[in-house]
Amino acid sequence: MNGYEEITPTPQKPWKAIAMIVVAVLVVVALIIGAFLFVRSRQSRSIQDQRTDRVETQVEQAVASCSSAVNPEACRRNKVEQAAMSLGMAEICQMLEGSEFDACVWRLAHETGEGDFCEGIQDETQKQLCADTLVLQMATDGSGRADCGRISDERTRNLCQDYHRESMISQEGCLAAQGQEYCDALSLKETALSEGDASLCAEISVPELAAGCIDGMSVVDMDEDGLVFREEEMAGTDPTVADTDFDGLSDGEEINVYGSDPLNPDTDGDGFSDGEEVASGYSPIGPGLLQ
Repeated sequence: MNGYEEITPTPQKPWKAIAMIVVAVLVVVALIIGAFLFVRSRQSRSIQDQRTDRVETQVEQAVASCSSAVNPEACRRNKVEQAAMSLGMAEICQMLEGSEFDACVWRLAHETGEGDFCEGIQDETQKQLCADTLVLQMATDGSGRADCGRISDERTRNLCQDYHRESMISQEGCLAAQGQEYCDALSLKETALSEGDASLCAEISVPELAAGCIDGMSVVDMDEDGLVFREEEMAGTDPTVADTDFDGLSDGEEINVYGSDPLNPDTDGDGFSDGEEVASGYSPIGPGLLQ
């Protein structure tokens, strides 16, 4: 004994060391996973960018054939739109400018039913109209997917709500819910819309149904050519004639399938009508075979 109290060191608890090791391992694993995901993301973007560049190059090569067309600009626009529709890529529309770009994106959104494409439209009015008409399209296709409250335009929103309300009345039993006059008017409206006969709207005795009938004509394909009335208005085609330029192709086929001009029977000006060229396997918008 030297007069000092001997101090025994406190043994360290083993679980603390284990916990520190576990935490360190988890941090390292997290860093490895984060690095892996970052690299994958960069690679994915790179692959997508390469794909977009490759597609744009192919489209540019196809567009080059338009140099001999009577209307090279129309041919170029049609080629770009066709590529965007077939691949579902809005990036291809960037080969166009201004209203042509917006029209390309509009078509893509309505062909695919993807409202996100509408966000790419540059004109704010057209952007909102694109989104509104897509919701209305869902309301009228019988899928029950529409949320009419998302529509900003009051007239279009009311039309959407009318479709839902009338659908519910028809399902529940019209006579019990509304009475004979309303049911007769509703039946006449349904006939007018199904047959694309706007003159029947004037015979509807219930004012709100008559107004809805007139508005509804904008989303009806009156001549069954694949284009609704509003699309016919935008294209300048006759909503009561399936083949406005009488070239053997319906207006819908010309705009949505072949990219030809529905107002010009010979889009590429080679002496053969668009219908004759398609029937023979040739492109109606420039030289060469259909692709």
